[in-house]
Amino acid sequence: MTIIVLFKLLFQFFLINIINLLRMNEKRTPSLIESFLPIIFLVILLSINVSIFGNDALSGSIQIVLILSSSIAAIIAFNLGYKWIEIQNGIQKNSLNKKETMKIYKKYD
Repeated sequence: MTIIVLFKLLFQFFLINIINLLRMNEKRTPSLIESFLPIIFLVILLSINVSIFGNDALSGSIQIVLILSSSIAAIIAFNLGYKWIEIQNGIQKNSLNKKETMKIYKKYD
């Protein structure tokens, strides 16, 4: 029951923000709630995932949780005024930084 209420509140929140986004084209900084919402969503879904699947939680269902959480983050980014190409460039830049870190870690391992 609480999951349905959570999804209903999220839908209303994003619907209101999409309407506001159509009215303005400038980027804005996220509020505290918008910043923590993907993390809170991830933690809630991970705990539900582990409670349902137990030891088998890592065998595949966790990827769906990660995709849902990243889609929430992308929707928030859209609501903040970012374009899809900017989100893609940020993902690509972040991935390249992680690859360099992994190379350094493997070098000294």
